[in-house]
Amino acid sequence: VVEIRDICEQAMALNKNLQMLYVTRNQERQLIQVAPERLALNHLGQQVLVARDLDKDQRLSYQVLQIERMKTIERR
Repeated sequence: VVEIRDICEQAMALNKNLQMLYVTRNQERQLIQVAPERLALNHLGQQVLVARDLDKDQRLSYQVLQIERMKTIERR
């Protein structure tokens, strides 16, 4: 979790996007590309990444604990 947080913060500082393998509520693994905005806590106190899904063009929140892998990528 600390590593994921560090990668998120690095991407935001360097103005980069993120590619991540995210496990959904249905236990589906999805490869998603996002533009990170901030790290926050949801109403349950869980850490989330607030980011814009680049394919859906939607601002969503992703539970940090559900992110399996992540890397920074260049902005389009």
